[in-house]
Amino acid sequence: MSKDLILKLNDFTISYEPTYHRSRTVRDFFVEVVKNPFHYFFTHADRMVVLRKVNLDIKKGDVIGILGTNGVGKTSLCRYLSGIIKHHNVEIYGETRALFDGNVAIYPDLTGRENAIVLVELLYSELSVNDKKELIEEAIHFSELHEHIDTPVKNYSRGMKARLFLSLLTFRGTDLLVIDEAFGGTDQFFSEKLEKRIQQLISKCGAVAIVSHSTEEIKKYCNRIIVLHDKQIAFDGSTSDGIKFYNSLRIPL
Repeated sequence: MSKDLILKLNDFTISYEPTYHRSRTVRDFFVEVVKNPFHYFFTHADRMVVLRKVNLDIKKGDVIGILGTNGVGKTSLCRYLSGIIKHHNVEIYGETRALFDGNVAIYPDLTGRENAIVLVELLYSELSVNDKKELIEEAIHFSELHEHIDTPVKNYSRGMKARLFLSLLTFRGTDLLVIDEAFGGTDQFFSEKLEKRIQQLISKCGAVAIVSHSTEEIKKYCNRIIVLHDKQIAFDGSTSDGIKFYNSLRIPL
């Protein structure tokens, strides 16, 4: 095994059993069981396959853009790449961290500072008490939420929540950083400031995987692209060729 290998997928498949809502009375249930008990108790719905037998190596230095149309499995894949969901066909060698929608990890009744403390405990538990305090104060300063930081987050706009969350999450590098459409919601001025911080963060990470619908954003950061299509990796290669391939899949309006 290469010492530069950070993550490996071996014949990796994502599938689930769909559930359909049906409004049924007790009479409907009784008739169905009596009419065909074997079918009711022993027949299972066909599984929905999101990705099928995917093979992928991520190595140090990779900054991978993940492209694909809505519903193709990008976010599902990210949950496995980041280790949020475990799978025996996903081998991870090192520390992983994920950046998702900032509103997911926010506690509305707590203040911005209290949210920062909770998130730092969850995300950076290995740091010393002093390092955690330093991280929180640096993130608050970077977020520019000074006069709002001790007020409840439920009074924040979406952009203010994103500022706080992204300021915390982009403080420290990791072996594999997975970013899934995490940069939306901030204003133009903070986005420009955040862009420089993201570039610095990428240089501190072993490898990065970025999901974005913005090909301009992908061009800016990535040196490799994979395109998900028809339940598999349809392309894995250079950024320029990957964007051309992705655009060729898009149906003109």
